[in-house]
Amino acid sequence: YLFRDVCRGIDYWFEHPDRLASLIGVRDSSDGSDCSCPSTTRARPSAGDPARQAITPALGNGLVHVGDAEAEVLRKLGPPERRQAFDRVDWLVFSRRHGLDVIIDHATRKVQNVQFNLGYPGRLASGLGLCSSMEEVIVRSGGMTQRVRVPRYEVESQGGNRVLVEVTNGVYVFRNACRGVDYWIGRDRKVSQIVTYRSTRYVPGPNCPAP
Repeated sequence: YLFRDVCRGIDYWFEHPDRLASLIGVRDSSDGSDCSCPSTTRARPSAGDPARQAITPALGNGLVHVGDAEAEVLRKLGPPERRQAFDRVDWLVFSRRHGLDVIIDHATRKVQNVQFNLGYPGRLASGLGLCSSMEEVIVRSGGMTQRVRVPRYEVESQGGNRVLVEVTNGVYVFRNACRGVDYWIGRDRKVSQIVTYRSTRYVPGPNCPAP
């Protein structure tokens, strides 16, 4: 499956209909304001509280948290702009109003992950955010432990700590499964999406420090 958002410069590829497999940046958009990182990072205007816009690994932001009930998400964000149903999850799109998407698990009707898209103004405590460079992500995350190249449908199987995954030519995911945060990086070597989730692979130790 392919879900294409040409205006925002992002394609989502699904090898299996129940999970997000990969992402590819598209640059021939119809709306230049949201389709690439500007020469100087400029956030989309927002009346939101900056404290609520901050991104927290393994959690989300000040409004939407991993583990929240779907009803609570809808109460806070309103109806989604689009809803796409797959075998095990629903994909709720709030990109235009809130700069994020939410994945809801069918079995629990709770948030499985929160996806922050281009234009979202919030950042992590490390200072990383949308349009940060790949080099910044690696350095501020504590370095890279491994670099691999895998097909699109194997991205989620790469659950190690601080692993740089090359999905296709020039498109990467920096996976920090120990902390519950992924950085999708486009061909311009800048972050095009940040995904937070509760990692099921978390094992305390020297290679997986506490968040």
